[in-house]
Amino acid sequence: SRQYQYDKAGRLTDYTNAQGDHHGYEYGPLMRPLAYRRPDGHKVQYQYDLSERLTAITRTDGQQWQLGWNAAGHIDRCAAPDGRDIRFQYNAAGHITHREYPGFWAQRTERDPAGRVLTQTSQGKDRKAVTRHYRYDTAGRRTHASCADRKLHWTWNTLGQITEHHQDQYKTAYGYGPGGRIEKIELPDGTTVHYHYDSQGRWQTLAVNGNPLIERTFDNQNREATRTAGSNTQSQLHDRYGCLIKRKWQGQQSATRRYRWDAENRLEATQDNLTGDTHYQRDSQGQLIHENDTTYHYDLGGNRLPEGGQIEQDRLIRSGDDKRTYDALGAEVRITGQTTEHRTFDAEGQLIEFKRPEQHITYGYDALGRRAWRKTDAGTTTYLWHNDVLLGEQSPSGQWQWYLRDPQTDEPLITLIDNQPYYYELDHRMMPVRLWDQEGQKVWEGNADAWGKCQPDTLNHGIHQSLRLPGQFEDELTGIVQNRFRDYDPATGRYLTPDPLGLKGGLNAYRYTKNPLDFVDPLGLEFKAVITPENAETGEDAPILDNLEPVQEIPVPESQLSQRHLRETVGLDTVVVGPNGHGETIGAMYGKVYDPEGNQLPGVDNQAVEAFNDALRQAEKTREYRAEGYKMVAQDAALGMAAGPAAGIVAGGATKAAGSLVSKAKGAFGALRKADVPNKNVIDGLTELDPRFIRTTQTTTKQQGATLRALTESMQKNGFQVEPDKLIDVVRMPDGGLTSLDNTRIVAADLAGVKIQARVHNFDDLLPNDEQFISRFIGRKGEVPTNWGEAVKNRISNQSSLFRNTYPEGSPFISYGKKY
Repeated sequence: SRQYQYDKAGRLTDYTNAQGDHHGYEYGPLMRPLAYRRPDGHKVQYQYDLSERLTAITRTDGQQWQLGWNAAGHIDRCAAPDGRDIRFQYNAAGHITHREYPGFWAQRTERDPAGRVLTQTSQGKDRKAVTRHYRYDTAGRRTHASCADRKLHWTWNTLGQITEHHQDQYKTAYGYGPGGRIEKIELPDGTTVHYHYDSQGRWQTLAVNGNPLIERTFDNQNREATRTAGSNTQSQLHDRYGCLIKRKWQGQQSATRRYRWDAENRLEATQDNLTGDTHYQRDSQGQLIHENDTTYHYDLGGNRLPEGGQIEQDRLIRSGDDKRTYDALGAEVRITGQTTEHRTFDAEGQLIEFKRPEQHITYGYDALGRRAWRKTDAGTTTYLWHNDVLLGEQSPSGQWQWYLRDPQTDEPLITLIDNQPYYYELDHRMMPVRLWDQEGQKVWEGNADAWGKCQPDTLNHGIHQSLRLPGQFEDELTGIVQNRFRDYDPATGRYLTPDPLGLKGGLNAYRYTKNPLDFVDPLGLEFKAVITPENAETGEDAPILDNLEPVQEIPVPESQLSQRHLRETVGLDTVVVGPNGHGETIGAMYGKVYDPEGNQLPGVDNQAVEAFNDALRQAEKTREYRAEGYKMVAQDAALGMAAGPAAGIVAGGATKAAGSLVSKAKGAFGALRKADVPNKNVIDGLTELDPRFIRTTQTTTKQQGATLRALTESMQKNGFQVEPDKLIDVVRMPDGGLTSLDNTRIVAADLAGVKIQARVHNFDDLLPNDEQFISRFIGRKGEVPTNWGEAVKNRISNQSSLFRNTYPEGSPFISYGKKY
């Protein structure tokens, strides 16, 4: 069982997981975390200035990061313990214009009046300079991106969908169906891929050049149950938590792979009838320490220590007979041992040259940082992309190899080699395990370890299969794995360069993840959970200190950084902070009684829980539409999350606590039935609404601290004041709920207990023809909205993936502390 303890302010102070690992938290004024205590007793500590801004993070091994702030409240300095000291400059709109590591590296960004990047130039000591250019259409959509190695061009339709993507002379065309789903992809060599969807929007069949290659069926949880692939059939089963427990591939040859999970829903063992059994063991920090007979060791900073290895400031200096050398920006540029390797990186941290005796390779990249080509004495290999995943590669002889993927998840499905399909069998992380041909013969088997290192003697039948862990492909000439924004060494489980995101990527700049069985890093930036009961991700609610995305500025919310690292290091990846400051799951917020890891709370009276759920369903029937706000009120009252010991509902008093919740639930829903939600009074085109029942599109309010308090106090004194030039816009979403694009005043009105007046728009209502106004709602990938619903969706798309996946229609909660 799991146990949780809270202080009088309702903050989580102690957590013990099902394995008995104990984690602790310490807090200061204004809900600020001061320290996280690991099960081994070591602490991560946080320091703040007089304005309660985070100024330092000290890791368990004493290494410290320091942050500086300017007068406008932006981070203007981030000093890492390895000596890298990055400075930031901003324009009046708060966009980063300069980043610099004085004497070693500098980046200058030029923007248009809407804040979009036009030109970005990076220069570094002993590194090749990189200049990237971007152009946009009148709707603000990116149409061109170029640099020295490749030119990119996009064509858009009137619905804001990409219809053509040109990478130099290579064109990929896209066709769409209802709901904006991709139905057709035409590849540069003329190959055409079709996806057909069922009535529920799930892709059901995949055809290439008119020939059906895959057909799927689904279980009652909308998960894939069977897959017919040529003469092969794949079937799979999941447990009640959504964890994969069996996958069977049946053809001329067959393979069965079983998965066993521990009480924390972490992979404990696999049983494969072709490659044998593998058992895994973790330490109290969740780090992988045993994989069958292989033992892994770590230092206090989370660095994996190879046998005879030496780590200094997170840099691997020595491993076995190999000595490693780094440049001033932290890139691993030289290995000397039995042989010598030289690596050269450009000013964007991209590997552009690799040398060994008798081997010389150069690389080029496009303006989005994707690898464009590789040149050797044998010729040029060309790489093409679909968004952030490899689409295909052309060998020096001119042969194309395509990677066909799930259009919704990017899961590899088929690789086409000389127009012949080969089918992927994947593990629980979507890493290829085997390739099968049309007749069901195994043609490739990786036999990889947990860190993604394949055994070379298992690569057979002459099939080139370079995909590795999600987002990766291996350069077979070097053994180095390209991981989108960085290069990865699976032999050591480390990246060759520091994390471009700085602190957002975690407190270790080089490690892949703390455990590659439980977490993956598809972009080479920050890791996310593979399996969690609520499909939550880790590491999403932190500021990005280094902005890599060249076409979109990413906000720097100061209040979330230390919280993110508390969650990351403890592994409470499904915990979200609810309206009363407690760690809760999404399931709990929707009326189910779960603990922060998605397990139903032990000892809770099932009859009481059912009574609560009955009340919830009855309340839904009596409402005109499903407003998420009433669920917040119901959860606040019925689950009693602020009720001291009852909040944790730990074993021993759970039944009594649950019983008291039933009466609270009935009272809460009784009040809701009588409530005017929303109030239909319309005044001069404005509708009076209760802010409790309006969802928001962001994780934090734009105006925080004293400004929010002042606004709240003003509303308490004077009520809600209509400002003609600053009207609140609210959008009715497809589920009937209302979602606002003005989060700060919604929160202030909620805190003040007053109703608001707002303009209510239908989802499909067109936005005003005002380019400056529309520019506020550009999507995370440059999507320009045409109607109010798309504006809401784009605003949500710019939030963390945890927020996007949990609240696709908007959230009834504003993050930590904002509902007080």
